[in-house]
Amino acid sequence: MKMLPLVKSAFAVLLVAVMITACSNSGASPSSASSSSSGSSDSSSAVEITFSVAEYDSKMKADMDDLIKRFESENKNIHVKLLMSNWNNYHDRLVAWVAGGQAPDIANLSGLWLGEFDDMQALKPLDGYVDAGFLGSFYQGPLESFKKDGKLLGLPYFLDPRVLYYRKDLFDQHQLPPPKTWDDIYHAAKVLSSPPNVYGFGVGGKYPNVMTGFEYFFFNSGKDVAPVHFGQNHELLFNSPQGVKALSFLDKLVKEKLTNPNPTDVEWENGVQPIFQSGKLAMMITGPWFAGMLDQDKKVQYDMVPVPTVDASVQSRAVMQPDVISVLSTDDAKKDAIGKFIAFMYKPDNRLTFAQNHGNIPEIQAVGKDPKWLNQPHNQFFASLLPTAINKYSDTGKFGDQMDHAVTEEIQKMYLNRSTPEEVLKAAAEKVKALYGG
Repeated sequence: MKMLPLVKSAFAVLLVAVMITACSNSGASPSSASSSSSGSSDSSSAVEITFSVAEYDSKMKADMDDLIKRFESENKNIHVKLLMSNWNNYHDRLVAWVAGGQAPDIANLSGLWLGEFDDMQALKPLDGYVDAGFLGSFYQGPLESFKKDGKLLGLPYFLDPRVLYYRKDLFDQHQLPPPKTWDDIYHAAKVLSSPPNVYGFGVGGKYPNVMTGFEYFFFNSGKDVAPVHFGQNHELLFNSPQGVKALSFLDKLVKEKLTNPNPTDVEWENGVQPIFQSGKLAMMITGPWFAGMLDQDKKVQYDMVPVPTVDASVQSRAVMQPDVISVLSTDDAKKDAIGKFIAFMYKPDNRLTFAQNHGNIPEIQAVGKDPKWLNQPHNQFFASLLPTAINKYSDTGKFGDQMDHAVTEEIQKMYLNRSTPEEVLKAAAEKVKALYGG
């Protein structure tokens, strides 16, 4: 959901791992936090488990502290040590912990990282920690997308279908219909663009989410476009007529100055969202949390529609970037304690509170159907998108992060007028082929 940094080099990661190992008695690593634990979770002996999460927003730490406090009050012999990290350094910290043999017992990961950490043999199949009844409570599509070779490696931590936000006041003023197709976006952008007061459509060309911004259009560029990145021979499906069509549309908007200026200086979410909030943007695509931010601000009149498609014959599919909860523990004696904490974390009341506080869509069916959530503004709309939504992390594998950067670098060349859409996708496909050895 937030910025996902790339490990700069293997040497840097190894160096951090060595430093953490050397400082393991200082309280700076997961293992040092639990060094006094007996490692047993039976009723007569205390056990400590480490839980690592990313700091999504200002409410995250307080929410996690409260969750842990309530869990510990019901499980007197289990202590949960919270490890909170900023998204900017979280990936690298996790890699260093794993490389140094000090992985947390439970970790909140970006779905993009699952393949990488699985390749490091850091992830434990969740089937050994939770039962079938528990797994049956999830929306099954997203859950199944985090399986590899029949083993479940991550539990969806939330769902985040992207939609198109538009300035309802401006559209009404100019008698424009809500956008359903790319032509509708283009026409509305032409009518509403009045720089520097209003820009037509928001585009972010600065990492992260540059590839995702392209995927909003690629996955809606035709009826026969598969909801995956790779073909049978692991060829990148972006490098296709549909991919060229999708990227050419973005290129057209930028070249005709129908977007915010200098896209490569602006992040798609953290950069473009504030422009929309300020009233200087007519349209943008982002996730469900943004509706809550706009409702709180009360500065712009807006509405939402599914991401527009290449033409009216194509059904819209929302792109999701769900994060996950995974088990990294190497201590089998903690299995019972870990399973209990995961089950508690995913109790419907707890997930309802999380969804309400952080503006994401529940991954538990009971919460998605709960009137306390469903009857809140916009939530029925977001829930309606889930049956056809695409988990963009379902097939990215161990090189997902590197692939994201490789594709981003090529798209940036287009935004800087250094490459054509065809050249961008051909070069991206070659880089990705080299990564995966196809």
